[in-house]
Amino acid sequence: MKKVIFLVCILFTGTALFSQNNEVVPAPQTNTTDADPLSFHYGKMMAFAKHLKNDVKQLHKGGDRIYFFNDGKYTEIWNGVECSGTWSYNPAKKKITTVCGSTTREWEVKSSDATKLDLFRTGETLTLTPKG
Repeated sequence: MKKVIFLVCILFTGTALFSQNNEVVPAPQTNTTDADPLSFHYGKMMAFAKHLKNDVKQLHKGGDRIYFFNDGKYTEIWNGVECSGTWSYNPAKKKITTVCGSTTREWEVKSSDATKLDLFRTGETLTLTPKG
């Protein structure tokens, strides 16, 4: 009998707590969801295929590249300078934010598939392609 009373008390307490806190809390954003446009490119070297700034072609050194990792880490070699930092994706805005040292860049994702990643920000477009 004591076991039944104990079980009823536990169920009552759990139900009372649940009914007081019925607010739905969204899951934290991760970098590995199906909605993540970078999932095609995790850990792959992404080369600069096309980079336009104010409609002017930007030249990159042959070794310039970007790596996106599924744990949110990010490495870039941009104009010969290597930097490691972080990246995040906001699915509501369809934007990727990279933070490397003191430089923060926010890019709108125009398209992404296994062959390329097209990014845009005011006055600037960037196409990255996987290599290797």
